[in-house]
Amino acid sequence: FFIFYQIRIEGKIEVFDAGAILIAITILYSVFPLLSFAVNGFEVNIFTEGRLRNYRISSREMAEHSLNHLTYILALTFSYMFFRSKKNIISFDRQSFEPINSSEIFIGILFYVALNITLTLLVYAFPENPPYFVRQILNNFSALTFVMSIWFFALTLINRKNRFFSSLLFIYLFYELLKVILGLSGRTWFFIHLLGLFFLYHRIVKPFNRNQIIYIFVLALLSFLLFGYIRTGQTSVLSLAGFFTGNEEFTSLFATSYDLKTRLQELPITGKVPFSVTNFDYIALIPSQFLPFEKIDGASWYIRFIGLEGTGYGAGFGVISQAIVGFGKSELILRGILIGYIFSRLHKLVTQDQISIWQLVIYTYFAIQSYHIMRNGTGYLL
Repeated sequence: FFIFYQIRIEGKIEVFDAGAILIAITILYSVFPLLSFAVNGFEVNIFTEGRLRNYRISSREMAEHSLNHLTYILALTFSYMFFRSKKNIISFDRQSFEPINSSEIFIGILFYVALNITLTLLVYAFPENPPYFVRQILNNFSALTFVMSIWFFALTLINRKNRFFSSLLFIYLFYELLKVILGLSGRTWFFIHLLGLFFLYHRIVKPFNRNQIIYIFVLALLSFLLFGYIRTGQTSVLSLAGFFTGNEEFTSLFATSYDLKTRLQELPITGKVPFSVTNFDYIALIPSQFLPFEKIDGASWYIRFIGLEGTGYGAGFGVISQAIVGFGKSELILRGILIGYIFSRLHKLVTQDQISIWQLVIYTYFAIQSYHIMRNGTGYLL
């Protein structure tokens, strides 16, 4: 329904739409666990995620829990459709960029290089178990570095006819690939950089057609799953059914929310879920050194709650889990409406006749990082 709605407005499926990307990612995270279960013949087997296998989950139980996802998807989609502009507002041909001052370019590149050097030095200085304050710096500097990466991509693509800028882009991509090979950065870091580059190429250079978009999506999804198998050493048991099932991120997130719901049904919530967890959307913005109570995010609390703290076990704690420890489906509706409204306002950043490079950077950053909303919670990007 949303795709037909977008085609009626834009005349085509437009991927340069952060709200559409958010909705698509939300649906992917919600549907993939069901697809995995269907591929398994609607039964639990060795490929099923461990926690769901322990519960011997049935089709009915999967469906009932998925009503939470459906509630959130509907609220998010209709909110975005309602608040988004109803006219064709993305026309790359008539839109222009504000001139970029040479001083801004110089300062931006200098700042970008300084961030990369600082991060590299910190990683070398604290290869294992860095102090908490250093981890705080690494977290924030990494986010800043990605913002500046997007700015750098936009800058070089806008000036792609200049040999100097095109050479800079090639050198930087080689540098990021080298970091992955040497183990200085993760595959996800390189992957989101490529997504940012594709997104900006589509906007600045030449829009991808429908077939190209489908090919890129399928290739990206299959690569993402394959990297997961390689990383966790599951290639020895890889099969056609197993490839779409088991220990991938989508089902893991589903399993966390299902496990959490089941456990909390047997325990009173009062006194069990810390204040920091239920209000982490805004508490996350305050450094823990200034808080009079323990600052703990949902994922860390969940690991402690199930008794696996300190074992190296990790689990996502997304928007569905947030609502489960909160007010249930009513909270999912409110969260969906809120984030749909925010992304509709964000859309206005890039729908003017002339925009600045920073408007494009901010919009691209939220579009690429929007998967964190489903994966880590509504307020994670803040």
